[in-house]
Amino acid sequence: MIFNAREVFEIAERIERNGYTFYRKAAESVSERDTKSFLESLANMEEQHEQLFNSLKNDVTETPGSEFPDLDDQLGQYLNSYADGKIFEVAQLPENKIGPESSLEEIFETAIEFERNSVVFFTLIKQTVPESLGKEKIDILIKEEIKHIATLNNHLNSIGK
Repeated sequence: MIFNAREVFEIAERIERNGYTFYRKAAESVSERDTKSFLESLANMEEQHEQLFNSLKNDVTETPGSEFPDLDDQLGQYLNSYADGKIFEVAQLPENKIGPESSLEEIFETAIEFERNSVVFFTLIKQTVPESLGKEKIDILIKEEIKHIATLNNHLNSIGK
């Protein structure tokens, strides 16, 4: 199966929407002002990532007839399932993994897991995108997600974990 960069960016947009939903819910579940503000800033970063990925998607020129036909929309169903956290041991959306009783460590560990899963997915999917269909643009996406992991790890370390 061949993917093109547009398809990858579409799934990236969906993953980012799931990310900002998670961070908004996490921000609502904490009372400490600095942590709430940090989580809200992460939600805003996810929104910015979605906008970036949408822009990158719109910059990619598709080559008509360069893909295998997907008559049953199996590719779309697969990508949507992944984005919604239904594949690769993520049994539920990240925001459903936290609640009022969740500790800050649990919130940040869930966030890091979500971001790592995104990096793994994009790194693997990149291998299926031909150079002519925007493969190099996926590196931008991967670097953005790695920055998020570093930010989350730094914050987790700063709260004593």
